[in-house]
Amino acid sequence: MSILGRIRQNIALIAIIIFVALLAFVLTDFIRGITTIVSGPLDAGYISGEPISQEEFNRQVNQAVESRPGQLSEADRGRLEDQVWQQVVTQKILEQEYKKSGVDVSSAELSDMLYGRNIDAELIQAPIFKDSLGRFDPSRVKLYFQQIAQQSPDQFVQNETYFVGKRRIDKYFYFLTSGYTGSKELARQQYMNRNKTVDLQFLAVNYTAVSDSDVNVSDSELRSYMQEKSYLYEQDPQTTIRYVKFDVIPNSKDSAKSFQSLVNLKERFAAKPASSDSAYMALRSRTPYTRNFLNTYELPAQIQDSVAGQDALTVFGPVQVGADYQLIKLSEVGEAETPSVKASHILIRFGQDTAAAESKARGFLSDARSGDFAAVATANSEDFATKTRGGALGWYRKGQFGEDFDKAVERAGVGSVVGPIKGNQGYHIVKIEAKDNRTYNIAQIEDVISYTTPTRDSVFSRANAFAKLLLDGKDINTAANEMNEVARESDPLTNESRTLRGINGGREVIIWALNADIGDKTPKVIRVGDTYVLAQVQSRSEEGLQNLDDVRAAVETAVRNRKKAEIIKQKLAGQQGQTLDQMRSLFPSGAFVNTATGISFESTSIPGIGQDYYVLGRALALAEGNQSEPIEGANGVYVVQTTKINQPTEPDDATLESLKTTAVQTGLQQLNRRLDPALKDAYEVDDNRARVEARQFGYN
Repeated sequence: MSILGRIRQNIALIAIIIFVALLAFVLTDFIRGITTIVSGPLDAGYISGEPISQEEFNRQVNQAVESRPGQLSEADRGRLEDQVWQQVVTQKILEQEYKKSGVDVSSAELSDMLYGRNIDAELIQAPIFKDSLGRFDPSRVKLYFQQIAQQSPDQFVQNETYFVGKRRIDKYFYFLTSGYTGSKELARQQYMNRNKTVDLQFLAVNYTAVSDSDVNVSDSELRSYMQEKSYLYEQDPQTTIRYVKFDVIPNSKDSAKSFQSLVNLKERFAAKPASSDSAYMALRSRTPYTRNFLNTYELPAQIQDSVAGQDALTVFGPVQVGADYQLIKLSEVGEAETPSVKASHILIRFGQDTAAAESKARGFLSDARSGDFAAVATANSEDFATKTRGGALGWYRKGQFGEDFDKAVERAGVGSVVGPIKGNQGYHIVKIEAKDNRTYNIAQIEDVISYTTPTRDSVFSRANAFAKLLLDGKDINTAANEMNEVARESDPLTNESRTLRGINGGREVIIWALNADIGDKTPKVIRVGDTYVLAQVQSRSEEGLQNLDDVRAAVETAVRNRKKAEIIKQKLAGQQGQTLDQMRSLFPSGAFVNTATGISFESTSIPGIGQDYYVLGRALALAEGNQSEPIEGANGVYVVQTTKINQPTEPDDATLESLKTTAVQTGLQQLNRRLDPALKDAYEVDDNRARVEARQFGYN
């Protein structure tokens, strides 16, 4: 029986199967809808229990998107949403702060800001409100707002809201800072601390002075240390997945189609006069036309060797430039002030002996002139970027190797070999391959090499075949091996994660993973832009301390060093009064005595010790001539002795007054920077956006 006959015979069964599939599809959406209705829409988040509605958040996101030119990628939109979220949270917190502190702006105050006696500085600076002599004219402001109120009431309200918001934050910040003052005594103390320096001698006993085999650490000690230093090892909930991506990229047939589309335009493009290139590029190119004469080395690399001797209106291509095929037209040809040069070179680097480098280069000059320059360069040049291509520099950019190099090649004739020329990095033997005395104004039109529907369908079919292997019970690594694909491991994923490595997006995959169980596989092929993704959840760590095995090496080193510090300090016990050299003799290796001068409170490290603020602070606290107790540091145990304290002279009143003003300004700037994070710490902020997305994607 033919296949067609079998289909006719089983048509009723096929219809039932299709009906059941459609019913399941409809019921799934119906159930999701009922769930949303019963449970109600989720809020985007909460500020100390006060909701931020998803509707309000979406409205602000859409406004932000509309203000951005061009099409946003998924990843860019996600980053924009995060920015809007932070702005919304800040605004909500400030509104609650305004209520608590009684900050408000009356209608009379608003009128005074817009067109009264105390007009906002932003309005005063706006060019639209200045007369022909550039002077601010308040009547223009009043007229502007009167017209806006009549013609666009909504815009008028937006303007009022903006200026009310400005004044409220100014008043709030003023209330916070009005009591922030400085004193001359504080300024004096800061001055003395900043300008006081000390000279030190110190003993450093590195932790390597004690062998690892002399110190045993147990898992219980490691866990106790993690508890003690919990702030170093706390983590948010994290999920890792393995995923396989199938990129939809143009194939050779797609490329040929793009190539041919420009072949068909080539004669027409060449026939158009240069005066019409601007309009033609506006229709056929993403790059705006600019009349800009370029040297040969500034042209697209694909045509640099072909332009010499060509006339204006010559069209090159199609040539592939990145993801495009392009036609490149010499719209106009001009004269260059200095010629562009195409050259090859042999470089002998200076090394330790400049004279020897020059002599070595001179030794290659006769071989380069009489033999095969490329072979000599390949065998002897110390420019490893060019020696594999016979020393070829191509059309080089002036200034790359120094002024002497540029002058020498400018004077040399085509075909000549000159040198040695002293450059920035060594001596050059140079062969002049070609010169071009012209500049070129070019026009470009392109055709993006984009994939066709059959290409996309082919990739989707392969992704579906992979999905079938996962449905058949194979884990993602086995399936990837069978289909010769790569299963990548993700970075740890959290609610804030926006992208997967190698993919410009992937939020749906991330949301699925955060709501799935370990071992679960994506229930469908997920499309992310021009990529299809399938994944499997590998691991999950809960909020709290990290797993010891994940950080064992770092924790073990810290605990081992702590125990080594105790051993070192015990050896040094009772050695006070001994010289640092005598103390050093207690340690056969890993210990040394050194000096450091000019150390102050503004220093970030001590030479020989490094960036160790505890040791630095202890050293600065010592009286002159005193020796510290053994100090446990990041890389060893230190005994510090102050050899000299360099006290600054007392500042005069004028200096103190200036320092006080600067200190207040700096303090206010720091307060301004820290206000937003401090307020967010003071309020309980609950970001619920990931749950909202999970429901939208159908994963929750």
